[in-house]
This record gives sequence, structure tokens and C-alpha cells, in this order.
Amino acid sequence: MPAQRNAKPIVDAIRDELGIDAYHLYEEERYSIAAEILRAIATACGLEFIKGLTGFKGMGEQMREEAHELIRRWRAREDLTEFARSERIEMITAEALAALPPTVTHEKRQAARASLEAALIQFGLSGDDAKSHAHQIEDIVLGKD
Repeated sequence: MPAQRNAKPIVDAIRDELGIDAYHLYEEERYSIAAEILRAIATACGLEFIKGLTGFKGMGEQMREEAHELIRRWRAREDLTEFARSERIEMITAEALAALPPTVTHEKRQAARASLEAALIQFGLSGDDAKSHAHQIEDIVLGKD
């Protein structure tokens, strides 16, 4: 587990990991997507992985609902602007990170990674790219296994 669970550096690392693949749905705007939208995409990916570990247990009801809604919109390829411009996005991520248990079994990690991989494929990435990103995001959120 990482000693630091500050949302910003984790989301920034996920955004950097996704790189150009975050632009997959925005071919016509490849280099002009707002930074906030990229951050929302990275946040949704991190939350998708965390959801596979915890089911968002340990989060407040409102934050849990907002986390589910952000993931739903991302997976459905809906507009993320409302989340992207909200300051609550960091609060949601911080609360999800704080709810992580101190230890996570290998099986839980594997299931959460598979869920994220499936979501990335649904987002439009190839299976190989989705698998690679899911492994890296797992390591960003939890540290190396």
C-alpha cells in the first residue's frame, strides 16, 4: 500500500499513465481536450479500480453515489464536464482512497484489475492496451504487489 493517499498525485499519475489513450473518444480534438476532462477520465479509471476492491464501502452515501455516477458516465461515454469542473471530484477520490483497507488480497487485486480492464475495453481501448493500463493503475493506487 502506498504511504501517501493524497488524491491529486494519484490521479495525475493515472492521467500520465493513460497518456494519449485517454483521447480515444476524442479523435477530432486529439490535442485540445480540456485538462479537467482528462482529469475526470483518470479519476473514473482510479475509482473503477477502487470500486472493484471495496464496492465503495466506507464512503459516505453522497460521495458513493457521485463516484458511481462518474464511473457510469465515463463507461457510457457521456459528458464528464459537470464532474470535471467540480471541486468535489478530488473529495470523492480522497474519500475512496481513505476507505481502502490496509491490506488487499491478491484475488481482490486481480478482480479489481479485471473490472478496470473490462471498463477500459468498453471505453474503446484494445485488449492489450487495457491490460497494460489496468496493471499500471493498480500499481499506482496500491503500490507494487
